Amino acid sequence: MTPAVACRLGATLGEGPVWDTARGCLWFVDIKGHKLHRFDPASGALDSTDAPAEPGWVLPLADGALLVGAKAGIHRFADYAFT
Repeated sequence: MTPAVACRLGATLGEGPVWDTARGCLWFVDIKGHKLHRFDPASGALDSTDAPAEPGWVLPLADGALLVGAKAGIHRFADYAFT
């Protein structure tokens, strides 16, 4: 198997990839860029939004919310919208 680039982002410091089985997407953060990212491999869509402070990780929760560990603390997003 030859690895291939799934999406090109240009993150400053990309970290913390986690697969979200319920939504069928990959979540990850750009710590220095203060961004949260969602990649949908089925459609090839990459959505990004500003994060609260410097995010270290993102975790999808069973109820559909996201938990984000950031420099300013741990944040829960119940109605999360990407731009």
